[in-house]
Amino acid sequence: MQGHPYAAPPPGMQCSRCGTPIDPSRAVYSAKTAMLVCASCEASETVDTGYNRAGASVSFGALSAGLLANSYFCCIPTFVTIVFGIVGIVAGIRAIGIVNRPEYRAALGSKYGLYLACAIIGLVLASIGALMSTLGLLGLAFNATHSRHY
Repeated sequence: MQGHPYAAPPPGMQCSRCGTPIDPSRAVYSAKTAMLVCASCEASETVDTGYNRAGASVSFGALSAGLLANSYFCCIPTFVTIVFGIVGIVAGIRAIGIVNRPEYRAALGSKYGLYLACAIIGLVLASIGALMSTLGLLGLAFNATHSRHY
């Protein structure tokens, strides 16, 4: 079974990522490429996967909070949309800060722009939603205090 991916590697095998020789008794296959990798490259791949998951989580979390903050046109009470707006603003700032870290930027690679754009859009939408809801509450309060009931 020469080419079978689960067969034990022959002596003198090398890591497919870095090229270092690998002891056949400690052979590990990459989850991404199904190629033989050394323990160091496997650990690096695991860390990169964690950075990708964390970047996606905070970025799309900020985007969804921003979208929820713009639910003021639904039947949701205004104070709830203000809370969503505040949560979205905090989540957007946090996501931008996390995604811009050098270790995340290197691990995300081509996904960096997408995740940063989602975080920025979420921040902008949350700001708009919180502002519109607050202005709506102020308008209602102004109308209630300045209307004449004779």
